[in-house]
Amino acid sequence: MRLLVVDPTPDTAELFSEMAKAFGAKADAVTAAADALRLAQAERYDIVLFEPVLPGIHGYSLVVALKRLWEGRGATPRFVALSGSQPAFFHPDYLSAGVARHLIKPITIEDFLKNVLNLEQMM
Repeated sequence: MRLLVVDPTPDTAELFSEMAKAFGAKADAVTAAADALRLAQAERYDIVLFEPVLPGIHGYSLVVALKRLWEGRGATPRFVALSGSQPAFFHPDYLSAGVARHLIKPITIEDFLKNVLNLEQMM
């Protein structure tokens, strides 16, 4: 399983990347949408965990750009938003764009395993 973490706070991006690795996933962490798009050109991810509020771009625009980039390359990854704000700030088209969940920080390790990595059996 490959995970891409996109969060503007370096410590947060690295934390979720390292947690994923601890549970057997391969993970990359970036702090900007441009870096996510650059990695996505060379890599294929199963899950994209992203902060909807990114510098210079809304998370919805990142999801649309990644889906467009990966069109025709096989299955679309699962997108999970992870933010410090309530879902009221969630873009109204996230669900139609393929965002599976919107989690509110902080989350527990159990929430991460269940909602991001889909590893309920490990809890």
